[in-house]
Amino acid sequence: MHRRATYLLFGLLALLLAVWGGSRALSRWTAPSAASRQLITKPETLDAVTTIEVIRQGAGIVLQRQGDRWFVAVGDVQLPAEASAVDQLTSALRRATITATAARTQDAPDQFGLDQTRRIELRLAANGVPVIEVAVGSGTDNGLSAFVTRGDDAAVYLVEGLAPADVRADF
Repeated sequence: MHRRATYLLFGLLALLLAVWGGSRALSRWTAPSAASRQLITKPETLDAVTTIEVIRQGAGIVLQRQGDRWFVAVGDVQLPAEASAVDQLTSALRRATITATAARTQDAPDQFGLDQTRRIELRLAANGVPVIEVAVGSGTDNGLSAFVTRGDDAAVYLVEGLAPADVRADF
């Protein structure tokens, strides 16, 4: 009987630790204020963007806008960009909404797909002036959201409306 009570006590302790750990993980996420729900705080600035740099595993693609058309810069040559890929990315950035925020921790890169090998970096500029820099990490199970960091901000955002699939490689 003593042995059974010991197993029961250890099982109860394991259950309590699991509940505590789960509630602690959930409690680090907070809802954003209404004023800070948009990933890009002024979506109209996307209309002024002239350069989008997409970096995956250290290799980058530079998209440059000339008038209403986008081009891929390959050295000194400008090749027409795939319009649907650029539209998909800019539309996703326009609708990207922060649904939760967590403080960035040492385990954040691995936990959220934000480490150097998995993240997709986006650098947007308007006539050479930086507009926003974000890193898109892992997508969520529903495929409609992703974990994102914004520049040097010390937070990880759960962003709805922007997923890694929105940043296509076939520009």
